[in-house]
Amino acid sequence: MKTFSNSRLSCYENCPWQFKLKYIDEVEVPDPFESIEIFLGQRTHEVLEKLYLDIQKGISPTLEELLRYYEEQWTSNYHAGVRFIKKNSRLEDFQQAGREAISNYFQRHQPFNHTKILATELQINFPLENYLITGFIDRLDQKSEGHYEIHDYKTSSRLPTRAACMSERQLALYHVGILDAYPDALQVDLVWHYLRFDQEIRLSKSLKELEEVKTKTLELIHTIEKDQCFSPNESALCAWCEYTPLCPSRKYHRSGGVPYRKSKAIDKSSALLQRYTRLHQSIQSQENQLFLLRDQMKKLKQEIEAYSQSNECQEFHNSEASLLLKKRKRISFPDLNENDTNILQEWLDKKQLWKELSSLDLQKIRQYMQNGQRDPEIKKKLLEYAEISEIFEFCYDDKNLKKSKKPDSN
Repeated sequence: MKTFSNSRLSCYENCPWQFKLKYIDEVEVPDPFESIEIFLGQRTHEVLEKLYLDIQKGISPTLEELLRYYEEQWTSNYHAGVRFIKKNSRLEDFQQAGREAISNYFQRHQPFNHTKILATELQINFPLENYLITGFIDRLDQKSEGHYEIHDYKTSSRLPTRAACMSERQLALYHVGILDAYPDALQVDLVWHYLRFDQEIRLSKSLKELEEVKTKTLELIHTIEKDQCFSPNESALCAWCEYTPLCPSRKYHRSGGVPYRKSKAIDKSSALLQRYTRLHQSIQSQENQLFLLRDQMKKLKQEIEAYSQSNECQEFHNSEASLLLKKRKRISFPDLNENDTNILQEWLDKKQLWKELSSLDLQKIRQYMQNGQRDPEIKKKLLEYAEISEIFEFCYDDKNLKKSKKPDSN
């Protein structure tokens, strides 16, 4: 039996050419990547799967535990192939969206005892005439005898209407599969959780409506089997396609509207651009990863500082390294208003120091203040415009490397 899934059918509807390359010719992806939207969806699905698996085991995880698991999964799974398709997309915005989605879901549905959890990530298979339909249900619950619920988690940035969900094929096919797998099913509810909006859309379908879904699905399968051209279909979704380098339609546009012909010049320029693109994306990915690591280091430093203050401990040692915390004063200069700037400029100009310190360069001023031979009057004047705070300086020594790191501060 030929196998079809909702994702395969949707792929054909979006672009027959992509369907042919992926599922018929099984062409190796020339430009493999994972969009940040898919990455976010995977991480939130993992957290909710863990939540309900724990509940099935009699464990009730806290929100803090789930968020910690989310951060761990995000960091350990992040890789150079994660791509940002939309302009001005930022890693921290997507990561924060996941945190908020999990928090909102947890607070809305706790204590999670409204239904009996039957399975998570349940593979469903059922025959449709001479074909096999397959898919994975995010979560299957039993509300009462003969009453089932199919749950699906969405991290889309758009909230659809109830009518749009009513015409959606994926959960309707799962409904057909549940009726096939559970003969006692008298009622099946379809539940979409739009996590980024903290919204739930719930509906059910009649047997007549399910027959219409099966009929339309079969019509689409027959269309696919009769297709001999598999023409590419350009749309906004092309930006998320991994087969773009092989698409004849995209090549046509890249050549300025002239029918695409292979040539050494075009091949060379395309190869150079492809290398540039991949390196650029790799740098962006590494920078995003560095942002995550710096954020983790900042939080860890805050935790170490709190421990140091509460336990009056300034030295940390183990067999691998040592860490010494020293307190020092930090001088910072907030943005001055126009009046204060003019006053300071006039005063420093009289002292013939405006040219040296006019930019209020913090490093230069700090060096100036630390020099014991500088004019005390000037130091006093500068301090009138400064903010002084006390911070920790981290002096770290890696014993394995046999050398000290330079002190860093936060």
